[in-house]
Amino acid sequence: MNLVDKLMAVEPSKIDEKAEIKINAPKLRRRLGSSEPVEITLREGDASRIMDLSLMAKSNKTGDGMMKAMALIACECIVEPDLKSHELQQHFHCANPKDLAIKLFGMELSDITDKAI
Repeated sequence: MNLVDKLMAVEPSKIDEKAEIKINAPKLRRRLGSSEPVEITLREGDASRIMDLSLMAKSNKTGDGMMKAMALIACECIVEPDLKSHELQQHFHCANPKDLAIKLFGMELSDITDKAI
């Protein structure tokens, strides 16, 4: 069976399903003081939006701009914890999901966005 035959055997709606993965977040684990691994859940984001944000990150020559772009990609893909939770944003004194992503993950955003893309 060739690849075309295999694709023809797949229900079209299956192709549209967004994949989810769990990854370890060592920095978050340390911040929580947990001795056990802490996992976050990523869901495949909208491809064109992620590509736009990726291009923005690559074209930005400042560390701050790259960090913001990576945080926006993370906000598109992180399902758990819910970075869009106003309660969580207020708890950590963040104005928006992007700021919360930066606060919780910092430089780990680079690893997260690599896995999200």
